[in-house]
Amino acid sequence: MAEVLLRVHNNVLMDAITIHVHGIDKHEAKSAVMLFRVVVYGWCSIYSTMPYSKHKLDWTTESTEEAYMRLMEKTMKWMYGFDGHQKCWQPTRTLDGGNIGGAVPISALLINDRGWYNQTDILTRPWNLPLERFLIRKGETVLFRITNGGVAQELMLHIEGHKLLVVAADGNDCAPQEVDRLIIFPGERYDVALRGLKKPIKRTYMLVIETVQYYYFDWTRVDTDYGVAFLEYEDVDMIEEKTPPTFTHSPECTSENRCIVLNCPFENYPSNYNFTCLSYEVLRHPKPEAIDAELLQDTPFEDSFEEHFINMHYDSHVNGFKFEFPKGMPYYNKNRMNLISKECDNTECPSGANRYDKKCKCFFHLKHKLNNIVQITIFNMGKGGGFATGYAHPYHIHGTHYHIMKVGWPKYNASGMIAEMNPDIDCDGADTNCDDVVWRNKSWLHGAVAGMNTRNPSLRDTVTVPVGGYVVLRFRATNPGWWFAHCHLELHHMSGTAYAFQVGEDDEIPPPPANFPHDCGYFSMPSVSSST
Repeated sequence: MAEVLLRVHNNVLMDAITIHVHGIDKHEAKSAVMLFRVVVYGWCSIYSTMPYSKHKLDWTTESTEEAYMRLMEKTMKWMYGFDGHQKCWQPTRTLDGGNIGGAVPISALLINDRGWYNQTDILTRPWNLPLERFLIRKGETVLFRITNGGVAQELMLHIEGHKLLVVAADGNDCAPQEVDRLIIFPGERYDVALRGLKKPIKRTYMLVIETVQYYYFDWTRVDTDYGVAFLEYEDVDMIEEKTPPTFTHSPECTSENRCIVLNCPFENYPSNYNFTCLSYEVLRHPKPEAIDAELLQDTPFEDSFEEHFINMHYDSHVNGFKFEFPKGMPYYNKNRMNLISKECDNTECPSGANRYDKKCKCFFHLKHKLNNIVQITIFNMGKGGGFATGYAHPYHIHGTHYHIMKVGWPKYNASGMIAEMNPDIDCDGADTNCDDVVWRNKSWLHGAVAGMNTRNPSLRDTVTVPVGGYVVLRFRATNPGWWFAHCHLELHHMSGTAYAFQVGEDDEIPPPPANFPHDCGYFSMPSVSSST
């Protein structure tokens, strides 16, 4: 097994950065203790005090090239009616009425940093544009490793004339699953094996990505945006075909031969679409015999088990709170957490508080006992989790991978719109506060959830929590330290849709290097000596 040393230098003059590597859990990596746990464990940012100071908006996206201005409160024009919602701020919705809010209008969809700003050109003459090209030979199998490096939009991918064979997700192998199309949310990664055609009928085939948005917030129709690359057969002696693209009409998907789409944000497309959705839970572990047998238990646990329910609702809340980073590192301040962080106090953040209530900002965190089996039910319900208010959240966890035990979807009407919350969670509707609810059937508590995959659940670190639904996940807490979990939609993450969690007791966490700075984030004035 290869060992990689990452030595990172921060050449940014005015801000600190943190680095997180997706898909690598950093088990027993002493040299990585501070580098990769730095989000909570070693946060040493120096904050600006000027109301108009240039800084990086956020460092957790796949690209950190855009700089923004941090403005005083109520100076963001689009929030207060000074600009049209289709010009500077373009929140949209999917077909089920779930939100894709907080996104700026798309100027181009890029594949390997190549794309084009003009949709008319993309739809009429893509072969004349400087787009990415992937080479393949007849009968050859090529592996594509695909990630969505965006900050707000889920994207659907397909390759003209070819099936997609999904063989891994989030860095973990899965039993091969053949599909026609794949939807990828920000933060997710999929490995797709592509089999070259034995008898291609042309030299190039189009690889297409497209947005899944359907409505503006005022329910008028939003156009689909497209991005294109080319799959080119290098051993085919033909002139490149330049007939007008037909991918906007999906001609290969018919009522008799519906296209299979993996990872939809809803349970299925409306009946007038020739698409059939497959939930990500259909992906299977390739070696079920290698799974920790206790993780597959579906009867009540008696010990070494803990169960948590987390409502990830609105675009900023976790169980009613808005996550706020501590000013210093919890590891060094375990006996004085009140100095570096704000406790999540229900008296300050009343139940059902407004989603923008600043009183709800706090250091929301969990604690998992080392080596316990942890079951987390992430749901998206009640106020801020229903039709036209909720968002499908791509939930990403640091420091561990987890097994997908079950996904629960809401109920939909005949048009495919969200009609009711999933009844398994004791939430009475989209107008109720559902921050402290558990299973409606109390016999499901302590790990006895009906309908779980207890045979071969796949292993992931990023999955999407459907609006009005839930996901049950399990992992064994074997990686001691302070870690981070969050929605991978950037504005949600920044607004507070996140939480920290501690695995193990303080004395079970590997100690940082002796010379590692540990007083950043706050300053304690030394006492003044009274001696003369």
